[in-house]
Amino acid sequence: AADAAQPWLGQIVANGNFLMDDLVVATTKPFYALTAGSTGYGGSISPPGPVIVTPGSTGMFSLTASNWYHLAAVMVDGVNIGTPAAYTFTNVQADHRITANFAADLAARNTPKWWLYQMNTNWSTNFDAAALGNQDGDGVPTWQEYIAGTDPMNASSALTLTIALTNGQTAVTLPTIPTPAQYDLQRYYALEMTTNLAAPAGWIEIPGWTSIPASGQPV
Repeated sequence: AADAAQPWLGQIVANGNFLMDDLVVATTKPFYALTAGSTGYGGSISPPGPVIVTPGSTGMFSLTASNWYHLAAVMVDGVNIGTPAAYTFTNVQADHRITANFAADLAARNTPKWWLYQMNTNWSTNFDAAALGNQDGDGVPTWQEYIAGTDPMNASSALTLTIALTNGQTAVTLPTIPTPAQYDLQRYYALEMTTNLAAPAGWIEIPGWTSIPASGQPV
């Protein structure tokens, strides 16, 4: 094998007596692969790749963000080249990789516009006002409802604690709300306690009950 790293070149195997005449080992590959990919939710790269091209040829890719998203960066062979809507490889003489990174458009308090639009399409007229508002009147602004995973249009969806006495011990239970793939993050919970509700600074974390990943099951 002249180059065992190349998948199209394997070992030359023969049994018994044999002669080999005119063995030619090429110094260049007969074709190259242009691999395309994307990170983050909310966009696409076309063609998706890999694209096989002959030496010296070209290969063009288009990068398109979805509604309420934007192209954050384009990486070519690990180098950030900015945010072009299209990129062309010219005179290809090697394998290459292009990666598109997409990110969500954000309103006030870093509230994703896609989420606000999902909650109420009318909020697209003023995303910032929607994020800062309290549409369901529960005292929790919409941007905090996004963090908590509750419904900004339904006051009864607020997180509530359930307290019960079991075998002489007090059990406190709260729901956990997992994040779907579009969030591109994991929601965590932490339990705190205080002996004085009038002193907010008196809250302390309960050991062993911090950084609880949301699973959809109550804690």
